Amino acid sequence: MLLSEMLQAKEIDYLFSYRAPLFFADDKARSVLRGLRTEKIDQGIRLKNIRHASFGDDQLMRGFVDYPEKLSVDEISFRHR
Repeated sequence: MLLSEMLQAKEIDYLFSYRAPLFFADDKARSVLRGLRTEKIDQGIRLKNIRHASFGDDQLMRGFVDYPEKLSVDEISFRHR
């Protein structure tokens, strides 16, 4: 939730995102991001000047955060902490 709140406040300039070839199908698991509502592709948060690296089967994507002009937030998600 902290990451989502920081993105909502536009307080993150650079983001590291790791991906591993491992999937969890646990309904109780929390999502990395929540509460941000994107209705159109151009309203999403993007990374620019992206760099990629591989560490065995794991991958790292990093870059500068490029916020849309208007960020849509699901107020219900941020109200319940």
